[in-house]
Amino acid sequence: MADKEYLFPSREFSEEFFRLCQASEGLSKVLKPWGTNFNGDMCFVFQEIPLDNIDKCPENVQAYLKENVHDGSLYLYYECNGAMNSWTPAPPEKENDAGYVYFGTFPFWKEIFANEKEFVKEVLSGRVRIKGDMAMLMRNIKLIPEMQKVVVDLSANATFIDDL
Repeated sequence: MADKEYLFPSREFSEEFFRLCQASEGLSKVLKPWGTNFNGDMCFVFQEIPLDNIDKCPENVQAYLKENVHDGSLYLYYECNGAMNSWTPAPPEKENDAGYVYFGTFPFWKEIFANEKEFVKEVLSGRVRIKGDMAMLMRNIKLIPEMQKVVVDLSANATFIDDL
């Protein structure tokens, strides 16, 4: 669990999410086959980032958002091949390099982060837009709730930009 307060979206939140993912035994276990003989890289697209309160953010967060929000969306790219190897904020065209792209509005992701919705149920119901090999994703479906556990724990110590 995170031991300090984070603002989402921010570089610090994303770095801590990546660190916690790497430290998670449950996620580490389900990631072992992920990306073996297929592109397991993931891009999460946070659409409709609310920038109305950007002036209330610390300067480093303002700079991060100004640099990385493209047409209202933030793209976070995770290189995954048997483990979560790296992460980076990315330009929109980077989504074309990912094996899996998950699209959702900021309010949708906020509900996932708060554990108000189960991401796996949203995937199975088709309420979340995904680009990628769905058959392979279904064979590795345990990955999704493990990632949600990590982000829910981290989000317990987070303030969302629209709550400033």
